[in-house]
Amino acid sequence: MRATRDELPILFGEDPATIRGADWGELRSMIVSLPAGTDLGPLLQGLPNDLCWPPGHTPLVEEDVEFVEFVEFSPPAEHDVVLDHVKRTAAAQAT
Repeated sequence: MRATRDELPILFGEDPATIRGADWGELRSMIVSLPAGTDLGPLLQGLPNDLCWPPGHTPLVEEDVEFVEFVEFSPPAEHDVVLDHVKRTAAAQAT
């Protein structure tokens, strides 16, 4: 299967900070776009050690970046745990 960046649905966020991706078979591929100054640490609070999925990190963006998550070519269920948490945390922080 093929898709351009803009053809992938947004799984989280809104431009310019987005996670776009699709499930193909039993794997998920994603393109992450983050502007300079983005700190994902607050969205990860409550996960084990307040870190993202393995290998365990907290992204802090110094320059605009867009990348393919090679680590996230993984089973969607594993990623959904983190993505659902981030969505809930973002919604709670918005209120």
